Amino acid sequence: MALSLSDDESGPRLNRRPRPTDTSLFSSELPSFDTNIRSNDSYANARGAVGETSFRSEANNFVDPEDEELYGEGEETKVRELMRRWMDERLSPDLLTWQGELVSEILERLQSQNEIATQLQGNATTTEEEHFAVMLVQTEVERIKFVLRSYLRCRLQKIEKFTPFILATPEVQRNLSELEQNYVQRFGDLLGRHFMQSTLSNLPAHMHSLADENPNMPSMITEPTRSMAVFFRVREDDCPPLVLPDGKRIDLPKGSIHLAQYQYLETLLRREMVELV
Repeated sequence: MALSLSDDESGPRLNRRPRPTDTSLFSSELPSFDTNIRSNDSYANARGAVGETSFRSEANNFVDPEDEELYGEGEETKVRELMRRWMDERLSPDLLTWQGELVSEILERLQSQNEIATQLQGNATTTEEEHFAVMLVQTEVERIKFVLRSYLRCRLQKIEKFTPFILATPEVQRNLSELEQNYVQRFGDLLGRHFMQSTLSNLPAHMHSLADENPNMPSMITEPTRSMAVFFRVREDDCPPLVLPDGKRIDLPKGSIHLAQYQYLETLLRREMVELV
């Protein structure tokens, strides 16, 4: 079953659900990042008054409206891609592929922008307009830091929820980063020792395995619910139709929004032809 919506439906509002963790992925030392703040004439003129040539050269790169890769209006920018990956990860019942290159590039830009902001704030010649621009940038920085941390926390939550399933499924393990693979191994060891010490040690040896399948009982290994219904938006003009179990084909024009079970659009999502909303 699939349900179509009008093109102008907006995506869901997402609430932050913090989750404590001891992994270094979520260090509070994430640097700052500028995403959408554009310079104006007064800011550019004020910056020209800075006397130090080297400092002025770095400051001029602080907000660059000509950076099409970050601020372009046409193709997807890095920040927009991060938002899309974040939404897909939060709304998908499955653990999606780790976006290591995207996260690494954004972290590099974070560090670069943070260094320039620190120089602007600590330089005595920085004007009031520049201080105001830095404040605006740092406000936007908090949004990007939240999205990045939320993306990582969401993946960590799924890893902890599906640990036995991940350890038993090599195909899913390939979706994890190296740090995530190490984490799921350690978490699985802790979980196994906890089960053994609290319960399994008091049971017969043939009942120690969680992988035992009883046709009269549900599985003890939690797996992603791929039959869950999700909303998705079509991103590409050449997206193939959605084929349902009864053979019905649903055309997917670009920009249209539909409702369908995740298992039927999983391939389209991994090929980036659709996005979850």
